[in-house]
Amino acid sequence: MDKQRKTETSNLYCAEKKALGRTKAVPLFHHEGDKLHTRLPCWPVFDIQDYEPDVPQGEYPLLMQAPNWTRSKPKKEMYGYSKPSESIGSCYTPTAKFLRINNMPPRRPAPLPDYLDPEGKLCFPPKRLKIVKKRKTTEITDEDVGIVKLKDLLKQHATERSATKNRKSAEKEMAHNIRKEMKQQLKDEINRKIEAIKMSQLEAIEPIHPDDQLKMLKKIVEEEQKQEVMDEDLVKIAHYLDQGIDYDMIEPYPGYYLKNAKRLIKDNLLNNERYEELIFKLEAEIKNDWNLSLRQAILEYILLDPDEWTRLDIYTYPIPYGIVIIRAPVPWHNNYVISKQLISHKLFIGNDVLLRIRDLWSQSFSHLLVVPTETIREQLALPCQWEDLNSLVDKCCSDINRILNNEWLPKCAEIFLEMKSSWEYLVPQKMGESLLLVQTFFDSASSLVALEVRDLILKSLMELLSFIVQYKDGNDFGEKYEDCVLNKQPLITMKVLPVPGKAEFTFSPTADHIRDFIRLLFRKIINVNTAVPRIEAILFPGNHLILKPVRESEEEISDLIKEAVEAFDTNIVGPIAYMREYEPYFFILDGSLERSTKEFMSQDPEPLLEDYKMRIKGHKALKEKIALLRNTIPLNFLSLDCSELNEILWKMVDDDEAVMVNHHVSENRTLNRGICNVFEEMSDKVSELPESTAELVELCKYHAECRDVTMFNLREKIRTAAQNVLFLMSHALLSPEDIFLNSRVFVWPADMEAVLELSQQRLAHRREMVEIALKTKREEFDARLVQHQKELEFFKKKDPPILTMEDMEENAEIAKKLLSIIMEDKKDGDAINKEEVLLDLAPSPFVILQQMVSGITPLELMWRTVLKFHKNYDKWYYGPFSELNAEEIGLEIDEMFKTLYKLARQLQDAPGAKRIAEMVRAKVEKFKQFIPLLHVICNQGLQERHWKEISEVAGVDITPEKYPSLNDMVEAGLMKYVTRLDEISVSATKEYALEQNLQKMKEEWADIEFECVPYRDTGTYILTAVDDIQQMLDDNILKAQTMRGSPYVKPFEKEMHGWESKLITMQDILDAWLLCQSTWMYLEPIFSSEDIMRQMPEEARKFKHVDGVWRSIMANTNKDKRVLKATEFPGMLKLLRENNNLLDEIQKGLNDYLEKKRLFFPRFFFLSNDELLEILSETKDPLRVQPHLKKCFEGISQLDFTPQQEIVGMMSAQKETVPFSGSIFPLEAKGLVEKWLVEVEAQMRISLRDIVTEAVAAYFVTPRNQWVLNWPGQIVLCVGCIYWTAECAEALEERTVMIYKKKCDTQIEDLVTLVRGFLSPGAQITICALIVIDVH
Repeated sequence: MDKQRKTETSNLYCAEKKALGRTKAVPLFHHEGDKLHTRLPCWPVFDIQDYEPDVPQGEYPLLMQAPNWTRSKPKKEMYGYSKPSESIGSCYTPTAKFLRINNMPPRRPAPLPDYLDPEGKLCFPPKRLKIVKKRKTTEITDEDVGIVKLKDLLKQHATERSATKNRKSAEKEMAHNIRKEMKQQLKDEINRKIEAIKMSQLEAIEPIHPDDQLKMLKKIVEEEQKQEVMDEDLVKIAHYLDQGIDYDMIEPYPGYYLKNAKRLIKDNLLNNERYEELIFKLEAEIKNDWNLSLRQAILEYILLDPDEWTRLDIYTYPIPYGIVIIRAPVPWHNNYVISKQLISHKLFIGNDVLLRIRDLWSQSFSHLLVVPTETIREQLALPCQWEDLNSLVDKCCSDINRILNNEWLPKCAEIFLEMKSSWEYLVPQKMGESLLLVQTFFDSASSLVALEVRDLILKSLMELLSFIVQYKDGNDFGEKYEDCVLNKQPLITMKVLPVPGKAEFTFSPTADHIRDFIRLLFRKIINVNTAVPRIEAILFPGNHLILKPVRESEEEISDLIKEAVEAFDTNIVGPIAYMREYEPYFFILDGSLERSTKEFMSQDPEPLLEDYKMRIKGHKALKEKIALLRNTIPLNFLSLDCSELNEILWKMVDDDEAVMVNHHVSENRTLNRGICNVFEEMSDKVSELPESTAELVELCKYHAECRDVTMFNLREKIRTAAQNVLFLMSHALLSPEDIFLNSRVFVWPADMEAVLELSQQRLAHRREMVEIALKTKREEFDARLVQHQKELEFFKKKDPPILTMEDMEENAEIAKKLLSIIMEDKKDGDAINKEEVLLDLAPSPFVILQQMVSGITPLELMWRTVLKFHKNYDKWYYGPFSELNAEEIGLEIDEMFKTLYKLARQLQDAPGAKRIAEMVRAKVEKFKQFIPLLHVICNQGLQERHWKEISEVAGVDITPEKYPSLNDMVEAGLMKYVTRLDEISVSATKEYALEQNLQKMKEEWADIEFECVPYRDTGTYILTAVDDIQQMLDDNILKAQTMRGSPYVKPFEKEMHGWESKLITMQDILDAWLLCQSTWMYLEPIFSSEDIMRQMPEEARKFKHVDGVWRSIMANTNKDKRVLKATEFPGMLKLLRENNNLLDEIQKGLNDYLEKKRLFFPRFFFLSNDELLEILSETKDPLRVQPHLKKCFEGISQLDFTPQQEIVGMMSAQKETVPFSGSIFPLEAKGLVEKWLVEVEAQMRISLRDIVTEAVAAYFVTPRNQWVLNWPGQIVLCVGCIYWTAECAEALEERTVMIYKKKCDTQIEDLVTLVRGFLSPGAQITICALIVIDVH
């Protein structure tokens, strides 16, 4: 128990741990907001347990003596004996410790007054008793008068002793005089200082404001507190306070103090059970404070003795805090008087009405809260959806609005009406009197009401804040999440949803959404007081005044909201960190599992069932792992709902497994259905009744194949199906249809055997019937052949003496019919032979049929050829030759001649037919001699000049009009000149072909047009899609040159030469045209800029001339787009060539101009000509440089322009901005882009140097985690390397490398924690790079 009491006492002044090093006194003042508060001085705090291992108990010198005569006696008193009275006296001051009673001079009794006069008579006592001190008589010794003792004289030392004695006396007197003089000087100096102090106290002191006095005193106290105290001394002091003084050495606390204090407290509070524990704690605290104060006083008293400092080995002691006293005079007297008057006239808080309103609020409404946290816990099942919490807050706010507007404010108004007498005296009684008093009264009332509403809002905000701040410790659970680590009831449910097709997640709601929602909750509570009416609005309807509301912009409110948001921000780490648990399942979300399964199933050959079993087993194990994942993860503020994510993961794996299982179900179904279909087909097929012999034989073959081959193959398939069924029974739930199909597969083989046996019997019977029917059919066919043979023999014997057209047509028709009949007989005979072969019988020869076929074929061909020749002869010989085709007639005559020649040799057994064939062959041969002449006269290339040549050869005027037929030409005697006429015909044919090609080329070019499209906003056109025209020109020029080299082109050689020249000119024009167009398109945007034209006047003048010619040519072309017409523009080729020459000169001048710009600003070499010209063409707009800055300066995306086009900084692609030390005005360069870009480059260097200097200075005064976010990325990396080098060098010199390594590890861990949070893209890149540099 005694040890426990000592521990409790120690804890009163040893409440906090102090770090190693020096300990400073606790400041007397502390800040809360903008106000400065004082607090009572306290003893330096530390934990004595931290020092116990260093200084074991029992090694400290004792402070107090063992119990003795007095309650407490210091240890130092035991070094000399002192009586109790003497020891008690020494307790007051160390200077009295050597005082002893026996050393004090004896107290002599005063002489009694003499009441008798000299005469011995009684007289009055003297008014003042005067004690006459006896003067001490001085004895004269021998030494003082120079007398020498006899023994000294005898020893012969008298002279020396006398001299020595005199010298010592002189020295002693001199020292005495010096000390006396020094004492006098010191006394004078002290008197002067005292006089100066007195005079200074008499001087008038200027008024000093209390706050200024407080600052001055605070500064003095802080200077005093800067004295450092050794940790060893603090440990010893704590030891002496705790164990150096026993409890029985301390005066107990006077109990009547507590009794007197309790009398001042109401009985109902003292007797309340709720306060018993509080009262007990307060009493203990008071007694502990008493105990500690006495111990401290004893220790301080003992340490007043310097010898005790040495004995106790204490060298430093905390300086106690001085009492700060603000002294008059003060400058606020006038303000005090004025304020006193104002309070007497304007302070109405003591008015009965306001007191009643205040009591009404405190008794009936002070307990209200806008959103009580208990309501949230009762009405919502936490964690809840943010929408539910939002609805509840809306309802609570609505209820509070109703209570304020419908209950509280009306009651306040009733108080005003009931207690009208308390304020109606403020209402002016006469017209024109001031309403200031009554207005001030109502303002005071409104202020009171507003304060009460404000109190409601602030309490509600604090309630909500405390509800949220309980989660401020965050949810960073470390490397791995474990249950019950974060045991606070979550508030909001955050769902985790996967991103389809990606290994990513999204949170719903997001962190930003929840952060905005928290601000919204505070905003809704604040909005409760935005439209609360004043009392006047209720007392005097029509008045729409409202109370001054609490605003979100107030610093106090904004700090509350900020604190709540910061408390939530600490809970963002948990969900992101927990998502690492799902990294092993990313391959499911991004489709890798699905793709792997597809690749597995698409292997060739297909994987075995065992492989499928192993893969499905892996899927089931994966599903079991997913099923064990937590669906709900409490993360303090947030409850992470992963149920939907887990369901999706499980379903994706299950679907992937189902793909493989369904594949086998489908494959098995297909296999079983195929087996059943084959069995059904076999059953249907063998059960059919064949109608023909072929069907019968085919069915017999099919029956044998089914029995010997198909049934064996089906049994193998059924064995595979059995394996599939065993696999599916373990991994799939089959449908009734599949189950029936599987069972049917295994039943079919037995059923099929019975069907085949029955079919075998039926086919044997059917074969017997077919053989009998075939025999009957063959006998009937033989009889029909005999009849047809007789008809053929009769036709062969026909031999008409004179061939007329009617006979030829009749005989040709009869031959055609006989040929058709015999062909039908041949088909029937082939059918009978086929049946015989099918039935394995010897086929019948049908000799008569073969003879009939060989006999009728030449006869039919002969009569058909004879009839055809006679029909065409008259048309060919007597008809107009202009309608004939000599080539076709020649080929047809040759074919007839060959056919009749062969038939004459084949028809030996038919003399009449042979005679007719030979006769007609002779006619055909006679007509063949006219074929060459027919070729000449039917030539389409014959022109009038050719007919004249023919007439000259024949000696007769020959024209197609005079001699329209072949017969006329023969009669004119042209057969004699066929050879010469053939030469004329060949020449005409080739001339005709060349002329036709020339006309065809012209016709093709007549419809060819240029395609013209408008070019930007220039008002002119350009050519497009000219590749086909160029290709066509090349082909036609080559063709024209080939044709012009032919010997048959002379009749139209001039026309051919003109066309060739036209094509070549067109080609030259088109080449020059396209060259001019490409250069013009390149330069037109450049010289459309006024800046370029002003800087290059000569080139601008040339381009203006080129542009005018170009527009004229394109306007003409657009008017008539045909190529032949467009190229006929006057002097077009010359104009285009002149333009090209001018454009070459312009380009050369432009290149020289760009080279000058690049030499002035060399970074322009990084830009192409087009990019540089784009900049130079818009010198009035500096922003045109922005897109090209990243090529000129690496890492810079754009410059930071103000609305006045002033450059104040540079920005990266991640929007990281580096401000310039100065500003640049591009407009001052007067269009010279390169000039202000040089200034930008120089300003970059200056700014970076300045920022590096500032960052170096800020490194020590700013936390590193905040410092890396305050400065640009490259600056952070640069300064980080600077300090790393300096600190490394310092660590190497001081041999503290391991300590510095720990510091570096801590910095890297802090950066890793920082990068896991929400950062801007630029900060993310910077910190990642800094981590890499720090690690390496």
